[in-house]
Amino acid sequence: MSHSDRASSLETAEEKRQRQAKRAYLDALPKHPEFVLPNDDIDGLLPSAKVASWEELLKILQGPDFKKTKYDLVYRGHAGHDWQLSSTLGRLFDGGDIPSDKRAKLLRQFKLSMRGRGYDLGPLQTDEEVWAVGQHHGLKTPLLDWTRSPFVALFFAFSKYENQSETENNPSRAIFCMNKTKLEEDLGEDFIDEIFLEPEDHRNSRLVNQSGLFTIAPDGQDNLVSLIVNRLDDAELLGSVDETSVDDHMDKFLAAADVALNKTAAEGSGKPEVIFSVSDRKRAKLLARYIFKLHIPNSITDRKGCLEALRQMNIHNGNLFPDPGGASEFCNDWLERLLADEKDEVFEEQKKQDDRKIAAAIKPKTQVDITDDVSTLLNAFLELEVGQADDLAQDISNKVSEASSLDWFRFPSKRVVVKRAVAQALASGPGDIKPDRKIDELIEMLLEKYASAEEKSI
Repeated sequence: MSHSDRASSLETAEEKRQRQAKRAYLDALPKHPEFVLPNDDIDGLLPSAKVASWEELLKILQGPDFKKTKYDLVYRGHAGHDWQLSSTLGRLFDGGDIPSDKRAKLLRQFKLSMRGRGYDLGPLQTDEEVWAVGQHHGLKTPLLDWTRSPFVALFFAFSKYENQSETENNPSRAIFCMNKTKLEEDLGEDFIDEIFLEPEDHRNSRLVNQSGLFTIAPDGQDNLVSLIVNRLDDAELLGSVDETSVDDHMDKFLAAADVALNKTAAEGSGKPEVIFSVSDRKRAKLLARYIFKLHIPNSITDRKGCLEALRQMNIHNGNLFPDPGGASEFCNDWLERLLADEKDEVFEEQKKQDDRKIAAAIKPKTQVDITDDVSTLLNAFLELEVGQADDLAQDISNKVSEASSLDWFRFPSKRVVVKRAVAQALASGPGDIKPDRKIDELIEMLLEKYASAEEKSI
């Protein structure tokens, strides 16, 4: 690693505090179907909750609350835990409110720039449909993409690749859910027509394959969430913070949550922070009937597992983007998965090898009894009285055991030590060498006998 790489990988105390604060925030969120109104830089005005995992989310999405035929639910996935519901054009301006003149001039410029480029905008009936064409081709627009498939939204939440450092600073991915039917019932069909756009132009194949549609806040009211909340407040459908109450369970939860983040802050800058500045549980529950946000724990393995599961549902780049760009992304994703699988296979094989070595190291060795063979050799080479061969064989074995070390028979330097022990035992033992025998031959035979026995015991 170069000096610059090491420097960039170092985490400052403030960066660590911020990372811990993000994690504390996620940990403090209630589990679905409970909600809180954080009113902060992460979740804004939206009622928010968390799920334990993407697997749990799949089960929730297949439950009765999300499968009622009478409800037209739409979803949006975000890779960043703190990404707001702001259009690509709205992100260029503070608060997300797009100046009317900038909006009009950009649309005019796009219409002029599209002339002679093989896409006829003439058949399109409204400016909103022109914006939709621009959105499809990368223009910054006041539109937000939504889908009627929660699984497509989940794909977009996890499709963005992150390295380990990015993942540690992004503790969760997120999906948003909006109940289009409930909004229409309580705020009227005109409001739905005001903020939703479903282009009839058949040339946007991506929109069809993604079960897609758009939201677009009216000119001058470009913050979608604020628009919805304000309209619901005007209709007195959410109550107010002063009028509604917090039950004992939520009081305890919020107290614990604040303690968690205050502790994290104290460990960093020492400045107290508040996780949830709006603690009205009833208001959160009422607003969640129309729109809410769910946080999904994020990790490199979570991303891989989630995308694999969605791929089995035929939800992937190749299907959602039926064009050359989608084909390219699909192939890039295939290569990424292939390399990841190969890396996992190498890791697993290395782990198996290590496990085998550990097992061999702790496994009791099978002792090979060569006492009779040693005694036979001693009787063949030495002049011994009855019983002396057995005693000498035991003495030699003891000396070999003291002199031997791990895998001694494999290394010449270690073999010499054991050979010397055998020779010393013979020199101090009873009996003389027979006339037709040589002591060096006996030593070599005994050494090979012990080496063979040791090798068999592994």
